[in-house]
Amino acid sequence: MKRISPLVFLAVSITLGAALLTLWITGPAAGDGLAQTDPTVQQATVDSAIQTLFAQTQTAPLNMTQTIEAAFAAAQTATAAPVDATEPVQIQPVSVDTIEVAEVIELPLYAAPARTAAYLAPDGSRFAYLKGQSLCILDIATIADYVQAQLDAGILFENALADLTDNPESFEAASCALLDDSRMKVEQETIRWSPDSRYLVMSENFFRYYVDSDIWVLDTNSMTLADITDDGGAKFDITAPANQSPPIDVVPRWMPDGRIVFLRYTGEGEEFESPHIYTIRPDGSDLQQAGQLQTTQRFAVYALAVSADGKLAYNLWGNDSQFQSLNGVWISNLDGSQPEQLWHNAEEPNYVPMAVDWSPDGRYVAFNLPPTSFGAQYAPEISVERAIRISDKQEVLFSPDSFVWSAGWSGDGSAFVYTTRDILDPTKEGLYIAPEPGTPGRLLIQSGKDGEMATTLMGTTSLQ
Repeated sequence: MKRISPLVFLAVSITLGAALLTLWITGPAAGDGLAQTDPTVQQATVDSAIQTLFAQTQTAPLNMTQTIEAAFAAAQTATAAPVDATEPVQIQPVSVDTIEVAEVIELPLYAAPARTAAYLAPDGSRFAYLKGQSLCILDIATIADYVQAQLDAGILFENALADLTDNPESFEAASCALLDDSRMKVEQETIRWSPDSRYLVMSENFFRYYVDSDIWVLDTNSMTLADITDDGGAKFDITAPANQSPPIDVVPRWMPDGRIVFLRYTGEGEEFESPHIYTIRPDGSDLQQAGQLQTTQRFAVYALAVSADGKLAYNLWGNDSQFQSLNGVWISNLDGSQPEQLWHNAEEPNYVPMAVDWSPDGRYVAFNLPPTSFGAQYAPEISVERAIRISDKQEVLFSPDSFVWSAGWSGDGSAFVYTTRDILDPTKEGLYIAPEPGTPGRLLIQSGKDGEMATTLMGTTSLQ
């Protein structure tokens, strides 16, 4: 049984310096179904029900028993095929022209970049909330009811979730894991939900703190956090020869089949090699080396994405002038073969994306660049989010007439949503939807100036 997910957008609404985590759910939204139940359990339940009912109806009139037998035979036929647990979530195409906002849920939570972040599960039912070293899982309907109950009790809205923001581990409406390992300085940009909405993968922030980095997985069913590439707790020493350093595992990303792909830097002699590509299952089993990326500089790749058909997109940066023409955005096969440069800034070769992402249909690679100036008018051509069309390697603005602050695709790539900034006319700021990059978007939610209050929509992590 395949789950059909709603289109959901999770964003941060910042109003007069106060941060509110805001969830927009755009319709039509589907029901929950049985997709998260073990298919063998589903079938066993049906079989048991059939046997029990047949036993109870043996004394019933023959035609009634035959009718029940026929009905349950049809039910068995419909549910007998087990679901492949690794099959990607199937999502209905989005109709950009007719989709409308179904519900807006506002939650008074701290927002990025103050060591906080939020991550919406693919099934749209929960989100993970990171605050400091606490990573909490929150059911959206439950937490919305909790906030409403607080309001009904006379609590101010901004204080409705004070227990969660002050002491997450003691908050009864959340399940929390404490990232308290002495080695673990999690990189909030690496946190990703698995396709089945069960696991969260992450790694340490090696590129900022130069700490030994491993791949960690949080099982949200049991709320257990595991280091699945544990190398025994060795510490990284930037002054030591490369061959004396532990393996550096970074930028984990989920593959459509439920495995994790990541990069591993290892040393040979005095220098670190180009990163090797590894895959692993979320329980730490089946570690396999898939290949190696070809780079010329130490730790040159620090952003990674994997497409639905198993291709890689990554950034590449090197400060050596003779190799700067290689800086930019690249794609390759999963094993690193057939590398191809998609994007390069010849005028500013060190201006390299901090994040990359594939569109679900594989036609575009998105990347993230900081704006060149925060004081000037935000123009479309200096948007934070950009896209490259794979077919002709052309950079395409997500919006031809707006500065795009954050963006994300629908599950099948038939549409994308984005947020905008406009200093000269804040009433044009908001959440938009469009069928593909380069086409004018349709406003779904207006932000900007609301009476005397100015509201800005941002992504839920510092890189959106």
